[in-house]
Amino acid sequence: MVLGSTVIDLVSTDATKNEFTKEKPNSATNKAGETLMVNDTVSVKTYGKNFEYLKFGELSVGGSHSVFLQGERTAEKAVPATDKAKYLGNWVGYITGKDSSKGFNDAQDVANFDIDFASKTVNGKLITKGRTEPVFSITGKIAGNGWTGTASTAEANAGGYKIDSSSTGKSIVIKDAKVTGGFYGPNATEMGGSFVHKNNGDDGKVSVVFGTKKQQVKQ
Repeated sequence: MVLGSTVIDLVSTDATKNEFTKEKPNSATNKAGETLMVNDTVSVKTYGKNFEYLKFGELSVGGSHSVFLQGERTAEKAVPATDKAKYLGNWVGYITGKDSSKGFNDAQDVANFDIDFASKTVNGKLITKGRTEPVFSITGKIAGNGWTGTASTAEANAGGYKIDSSSTGKSIVIKDAKVTGGFYGPNATEMGGSFVHKNNGDDGKVSVVFGTKKQQVKQ
């Protein structure tokens, strides 16, 4: 991963390690006297060690936090044209409301997608532990070796998303967050995507990234 002149190697020789840190530079300029684009401590946490062609996770630069996805994209001609496939994996991120917030950062939450390459449609759900209803439902359309779509929680009249499922407090509603996704590896072996969205005011903000692997193919 390259942030300005800051380079972080996301391939660790330690099989148990998934967090990488670059300390704040001693100087605001490089050896050539040029101002550094990133002049703060950078921390990167990756998830999904079983992925071969993509990396996803959380990125912190000083006090600013975001998510990232990168990898070896499938060649457009290598994306299947007729198959249907199930993709399963994990997702991380956060959702916040005016008075509450929830982080999903242990990579134990499930990303479940059904891809129809013939009709070029994407349908997915991001599910968290202990809940039967998805946190986000996602729909999208494939173009080339990528896809775009939208992610939404349940509507307000259906309960939205409650940080505490046993609470009667106000729910958070996210509608039509713009999702960008892509296929990775030979024959679209892996798939990932991300979205960041903020409602007007302080009643809803979300940042999410996910990675999945192809499980089965139906002709």
